[in-house]
Amino acid sequence: MNLLSSLFSSVESIGPEEARKMMGRSGGATFLDVRQPKEYERGHIPGAVLIPLKELPQRLQELNPSRPVVAYCASGMRSSAAARILKGAGLERVYNLRGGMKAWDGHRASGPMEFGMEPFLGKREFRDVFQAAYSMEHNLGLFYSRLAAASSGPEAELLRRLADFEEVHKVLLKREWGGDREPEAAQDTAVEGGWDLEELLGRIDPQRLGMEEIISMAMAIEAQAMDLYSRLARGEEAHRPFFEFMAGEEEGHLALLEREMERRLGEGRG
Repeated sequence: MNLLSSLFSSVESIGPEEARKMMGRSGGATFLDVRQPKEYERGHIPGAVLIPLKELPQRLQELNPSRPVVAYCASGMRSSAAARILKGAGLERVYNLRGGMKAWDGHRASGPMEFGMEPFLGKREFRDVFQAAYSMEHNLGLFYSRLAAASSGPEAELLRRLADFEEVHKVLLKREWGGDREPEAAQDTAVEGGWDLEELLGRIDPQRLGMEEIISMAMAIEAQAMDLYSRLARGEEAHRPFFEFMAGEEEGHLALLEREMERRLGEGRG
């Protein structure tokens, strides 16, 4: 099938719930955003690859043909055309996200493709990439710990649990690196997802935050972290399974926070 005839072929559409099941750990689907960069910056599915529709025929080699591809746009029209192009190029497992971002009810990340990647630019050795990731996990743990110290009750308990997640991630990073000694202290104040530790702390007053606001804030941070690890996986051949695993970890944290939010909203309605 050539690209012209593919425009008239049928593609399978899936809804947001089915698409979410295809996210996550190693072997999961590639989420392909075919919108324009400014649309992507305003909000995108964590870990999505941005290839605007008009550039897709020239950039097909950027997609892994062995993995399913879920294409999406704002409403499903552009991505339907994108899915047909991919089918015409020989990709077998291609799906169109029905309703696009307007229908997507899952987690979202924001910012351009390079957002949060600054600490990793120019780093060619895994040791250096590891150090940057370790510092970001460490700083996010500090962020949650400091908020917990200034909070009380269930808010403090949740924040301490989030801080513990970051400690586990530091252990996983050390294990992947294979180093026995403690890594160097963080050289910057970057937090997972590209934010700055001191800036975040300066903008948040834990005494005035309710549980729902804390959970919402944590979900935004973890969505950015999932997005970051997914992008690292695409650029790190040797350690790709590990970074994909870490992206899956972040997705698990998001699911936990989502359940906690639903539980508390349910209690509020009761």
